[in-house]
Order: sequence, then structure tokens, then C-alpha cells
Amino acid sequence: MAAPSDPHRWRYDVFVSFRGEDIRKSFIDHLFNDFKQKGIYAFRDDNELPKGEEISPRLYKAIEESRYESKFIGNISKEIVKVISNGPLDVAENLVSVDDRVRELNLLRFVGSDKVHMIGICGFSGIGKTTLAKAIYNSMYTYFEGRCFCDDVQGVTKRQGLTQVQMQMFAKILKTETLQISSVSEGTKVIKQRMACKPILLVLDDVNDLEQLEALAGSPDWFSPGSLIIFTAKDKQLLRSHKVDEIYEMKILDYYNALELFSLNAFGKRHPTEYFEEFAFQIVRYLQGHPLALKVIGRSLYGKSMEVWKSELDRLQTYPNPNIQQKLRPSFDGLASDHKRMFLDIACAFIGENKDFAASVLASSNCSANAIIEVLVDNSLITVSATNMFLQMHELIQSMAREIVCEKVDMPGNWSRMWISSEFHDSLNENKVLSGT
Repeated sequence: MAAPSDPHRWRYDVFVSFRGEDIRKSFIDHLFNDFKQKGIYAFRDDNELPKGEEISPRLYKAIEESRYESKFIGNISKEIVKVISNGPLDVAENLVSVDDRVRELNLLRFVGSDKVHMIGICGFSGIGKTTLAKAIYNSMYTYFEGRCFCDDVQGVTKRQGLTQVQMQMFAKILKTETLQISSVSEGTKVIKQRMACKPILLVLDDVNDLEQLEALAGSPDWFSPGSLIIFTAKDKQLLRSHKVDEIYEMKILDYYNALELFSLNAFGKRHPTEYFEEFAFQIVRYLQGHPLALKVIGRSLYGKSMEVWKSELDRLQTYPNPNIQQKLRPSFDGLASDHKRMFLDIACAFIGENKDFAASVLASSNCSANAIIEVLVDNSLITVSATNMFLQMHELIQSMAREIVCEKVDMPGNWSRMWISSEFHDSLNENKVLSGT
């Protein structure tokens, strides 16, 4: 019922209507105790109204003399939404091996610490960094007084600016939506001044440059002891240069976990259907434990005929799936121009070759091949075998490189490299003989 127009007629701030012994002894008791602590004068009727009986004149009078307008309902709803939205995050279904990776990190060892800990998670696109970060958040957020998961920092910064990410931190951790900032430097100042009041869990997902790190979590000194700051990034050197305590490098799934993830998406169960087993085995081997690719290709084949499976297996090795390529492409696009050229050269002709030999061939007066190879390793675009120092590359990344080369071939005047022709291999072998390797 609406409150009287004359505020001086209010005798009560709140009129509470409730039924049931259980709610009277638990929720209502806590509610009225909280009202009393905050100086809120509430009318309480302990006599439950029997069904069918009319409300007494005394209750009508109490209702009329109580203030519980719609705007107060709105404020309560907002507070409830804040609590709910600061709870566990939605994580994809059919997860495989994620819980094992959370346990492997053992981040509970940092809860209650007298230090601020910064942890990095790195790996190439689609390998599951964000999924792991969300699983970590869900397993740990209850241990911290403040928490915030900033999803896709790179994308939000590009679309809306870095101040938007800072505002998200204020809303989640400081519980305020009224704080306004006009610049990144002003937002950084607020973080330094106000984030040190309580231990927090802060996840900054997909950071890609130093400016983001310096504006959002520039130093452990900004935060209260016991806080845990987690970054995910493609570039290991970015995390290394920020002096994080530990860097966890995401690995591809082993064959059995990869087969399980693929089967969950392609068949809706943990093992392949009998008649499709051989095709499933070949596809899983080709995708080399890449979680996103296993899910995308698995879902695209769900419920399809044997003929479609055969066709997709052949197509995969010639025409990479566009959804997968779209996810991988930013890893290439973010490279400097000379790094892009060397990446394509390595993908075309030096996979399986000795690192030092490849560097000697690729080196020129205006570039340092060894330094660029290190950059490509830090971005998880290539790996170097520890046993024989051979250059290696994930099949899907090499497919991306092949597509990029084909794009350039199709553009007049841009043809500059061939894709592993027999003549090029002959010339490499000749160089090996001349160099004595």
C-alpha cells in the first residue's frame, strides 16, 4: 500500500508481512535485528492472520502509517543483484582436465598470505586460458573479501577504452557505480588509493600490452596483503617483464583427454560411437590436443552421416575451419612486421629443422633471427625441442600460416614465398652440406 503523502504521519519505517513459523524464527528474526542495529523502526505482527479472516483496523492503521515505497524495493533488488553477480562465473560445459589443472596450480596456498601474489597464465589462442581462469575464480572467490573477473581486457580496451575496465573493477570490488573517472591516470590513482583496504581476488583476462598492466595492477604495493592477482596472456615475455611470481604455461591436451573432449561434443558421450571410431581417432590426432578446435569440429559433426565425416577429414587438411582460424589469427596479427615475415618463413620451410641452422639461413643485416625466434616462442607460435633443438609448430598454427601465404599469393605483386616445394627442400639440403650441418 502506498505511504501517506504527509511524511510527518509515518510512525514506522517498514511494515513487514510474513507467514509461517520457520520464517518467523530464522529470516525474520535476523531481519529485525538488523533493522534495530541500523535504527530502522519496523512494525512486526507476530500473530499470523488465519485464512479467510479480514485484516483488523489496527493492521490497516499500521500499514498506512508505515513508509516501504517502491523505490526501497528497487534498492533492495539492486543490492541482491550485486551479490548474485559477484558469485561464480558461468563456465563451458563438457570440460576435460580443467579441474586437474586447477589442482596443479594449488593457488589455495596463497590464501591468508602476508604478501600480494601475481600469477600469469600464458598460451596461444583457444588453448583454454580463459576457461582455466574462470575455474580458478570459481574455486577461490569465497576466500576473498573483494573479487573481480575482468573478461577480455584487450577487447574491452579496444572497443570502449581502458577506463571501462577500471570502472568494472570499482563496481565489483569497491561496490560503487557512482564513481566517475575522466582518464586512465585518474582511474589508476583511485586503484592505488582504495584497493588496499581488503584482500581481493582480481583476474585480468587476455591482457596484451604493458599499458594495461600498469593501469590496472601496476605493482603489488597497490593491493592489500593476501590479495591474489591473476593475468592471462598470449605473450610470456609480457608477464615475465611485469615480474609476476609464477607463470603457468598452458599445454595441449594429451591424446586420451583430447579424444574424450572431442567425443563429448561429437557424440554426447565420453567415447566415440563404434562405427565412427577410426575417423574420430584421425581427427583427434590432426587437431593435436587443441581444446577449441576439438569442440568446434566435434559439434560440427554431431549427428552427421559417415559421408560427411569422411569429407570433413579430407577438408580439414586442405581448408582450415574458419571459426578456428578466426580465433588463432590475432596471435599473428599482433606481431611486428618483421616477426610476421619470419614466422611465415619458418612455417613454410623450417619446421623440423635445427634452430641454429634456421637462424643462420634467415639472418640478415637488418634483423636478428635468434631474437625473433625467441619472440615467436614466447607467443607460443613455435616451440623448440629440448632434445635436438628442432623447430616445431602446432598443426593448426601451420594451417593458419598456409592460409596467410595463400592470401598473399592471390594478391598481385605480393607473392614472396612458396609453400615447401621440393626445390626449396633441395636448396636447404645443399646449404646444410655447405655449412657442415
